Amino acid sequence: RKYLLTLPCMNKKLNILFGVLILLLFVPLAQEYFHMFRLTPLQGAWVPAQKPSMGVKQWFTGSCQDSLSTYYNENFGLRSFFVRVNNQLDYSLFRKTTAAKIVIGRNGYLFENNYLEAYHGDDFLGEGAIDTLVMQAAKAQKLLRERNVDMLLVLAPGKATFFPEHVPWPYNTPRSNPTNYELITRKCTEAGIHCIDMNQWFRAMKDTSTYPLYPKCGIHWSYYGMYLAADSIIRRIEAIRNIDMPEMHVSHIETDVTQRGTDYDIGHIMNLLLPIETYPMAYPVIGYSGTEKLRPDVLVIGDSYYWNIYYSGIPAVMFKNLDFYYYNSSIYNDGTNIAAGTTDKINYESEILKRDVIVVLQTDGGLNNFGFGFFNRVCNELQGFGLEARIENFRQAILADPKWKQAVADKAVQRGISFEEMLYIDAKYMAEQ
Repeated sequence: RKYLLTLPCMNKKLNILFGVLILLLFVPLAQEYFHMFRLTPLQGAWVPAQKPSMGVKQWFTGSCQDSLSTYYNENFGLRSFFVRVNNQLDYSLFRKTTAAKIVIGRNGYLFENNYLEAYHGDDFLGEGAIDTLVMQAAKAQKLLRERNVDMLLVLAPGKATFFPEHVPWPYNTPRSNPTNYELITRKCTEAGIHCIDMNQWFRAMKDTSTYPLYPKCGIHWSYYGMYLAADSIIRRIEAIRNIDMPEMHVSHIETDVTQRGTDYDIGHIMNLLLPIETYPMAYPVIGYSGTEKLRPDVLVIGDSYYWNIYYSGIPAVMFKNLDFYYYNSSIYNDGTNIAAGTTDKINYESEILKRDVIVVLQTDGGLNNFGFGFFNRVCNELQGFGLEARIENFRQAILADPKWKQAVADKAVQRGISFEEMLYIDAKYMAEQ
């Protein structure tokens, strides 16, 4: 009898629980339309799915259904929250991550796999290839110096090389190859290339530096390390050019357990629900004096290690311009992350030769692409093998051939443009072919 009396009560509780579960199922839908909760967007790079158009053809081929499924899978309410919960469980319980290229090392230190491969020698180019690249670099430096342009190679430190004690298996096993960094630094020194080896310098300072040179959850040098690197580059430029540039100094240093800028860049890409515990970082407040002194025209060709220098405001004060060729491809020159163009669309020779100094800045994680093609391109451009030089050669050839010249003149009339415009178009076409 007592059992029978409790049945209605149990049924009532089950009904309430069932009702709550049904309501919870509608929360993502409500979030999608009413945005009841403020959620932090997911970090990282991906191509977002576009909402497909609803056409008869797409419907019957099935492409519409597939596209809609992909779109709503990426855009339902609370998605970012659920992704972070899933990532947090993976990280906390199994020490794993779904973020591409990120590897969790010992003691929770985060790495990108290319730096681990560079440290272990897995991306080794081979001595013959390195000999060729260093020879090109030495030739480029010589050709530029003959035209009163100095070249400075800056080898930025790599996180795995800096933190070998935190490198995970299998990258902490004995190497079968030397590293690109080891051979390139030695051969560049032998070839007389102006070079700052910050990889070695940072490791030498590691145990004596007042503040951390590398963050736990970032892939780039710390903001404090960036300041030391920038100061070293400026001092070397002064020595190479024999000039006196404005002075840079630290007015004071702020320390903060909350990571700023790139000091937590990999941590953000992990998209966790809770931040990873790390140590306080240092943030120098930089001052300047003697800003009326000479500011050289500097072009930096580099990888992502230059970004925090670029955004720090240092180049705007110390250099004549902000020009930065990211991977020798995209052009940035106004202090923002909006590209002004690409290097394949400019008169490369003219842009190179108007500089005082060209800094090639590269970390060890990318030395399998040593120089980003810059050394070879400089050699070609300055020895008459570049595109503009080839265009001029064909231009002179057309002018020297009466029949060819007349054919160009006829085409200019047909198109309604000047002879010079048509001459350049035909010369460029021939050079590109």
